[in-house]
Amino acid sequence: MKKKLLILILSLAALSGEAQSSDSIKIVPNFHLNECRHYRLTQIDAHENVNDTTMMHFSLSVKDITDNHYRLLYKMYRPTSNHYKSPFNDLAADLVLENSVGFYDFFENQGFEFDLNKETYKIDEIYSQPFEQPFKAMLNDILLKEVLKDAEESNVSNKSIPDSIEVMIDYMVGGLSHEFLSYLIEGVQNQFGKTFANGIGLVRQVEEFDDALIEERNDDDEVVVRREPLDSIITEYSTQAHIDNEGNINYKQIRQSKSPVDDLIDEQEGYFDSNGWPIMLYKKHGVNNHFAITTIIEVINP
Repeated sequence: MKKKLLILILSLAALSGEAQSSDSIKIVPNFHLNECRHYRLTQIDAHENVNDTTMMHFSLSVKDITDNHYRLLYKMYRPTSNHYKSPFNDLAADLVLENSVGFYDFFENQGFEFDLNKETYKIDEIYSQPFEQPFKAMLNDILLKEVLKDAEESNVSNKSIPDSIEVMIDYMVGGLSHEFLSYLIEGVQNQFGKTFANGIGLVRQVEEFDDALIEERNDDDEVVVRREPLDSIITEYSTQAHIDNEGNINYKQIRQSKSPVDDLIDEQEGYFDSNGWPIMLYKKHGVNNHFAITTIIEVINP
């Protein structure tokens, strides 16, 4: 049973002698019409001593500005060398997506637009309908190959499979398209509106537990109870945020939890120019040396 929860604020100091701990820094987009940024996204999946690296390029450009919204256009570019892997292995293992008709053609030539709310910094609308046809073709390519393969191995008649898959995809494609496109822009969009204390902060949280009661039999075959102390779980939250002389924003957040079983770590860092465009985004989640997932988004034409 949890005995107590103790939170100690070890430090909360401003980076500048004139800044106060109540000062805050907020990431606010201040985009201009026709601005564009190209990015490289790198994801590293580390398992024990093996690293699996995935890369992709995408761009964001400002197509329209109203009183309430920024209309942004997202494009994604097909891999240009053998060092690039598909970032969509969760859709179909080892599938080379450039072989799916229209998929990369859509993202490179047309892309999709979405509306970023200028007050809430949330996505109010994603215009996913133009993507439904190439997405449908890709899903059909994936599912048809897999299901036909399973049917052949199981000696099942496959005459009606193509029609059944098409009906299923027609039913799902609208919602799936929206969800898929939301996933692509989430890593950047969820940064807007974040607010941080101006300075350095460290919070240490200690969770202590009652002793475990263990029943044992002694040499006389009598049941005796002994107490065994349980180790505490210690979690540290460290934050750092500041604005440099040019108006660029930098923040870091680290959450590290130490327990007798596993050590967990979550790290986040963001660097933005004075107009709110991301320059670099870094995120890492890991458990001991067992595994870690690291995602890095870097601007390549600031």
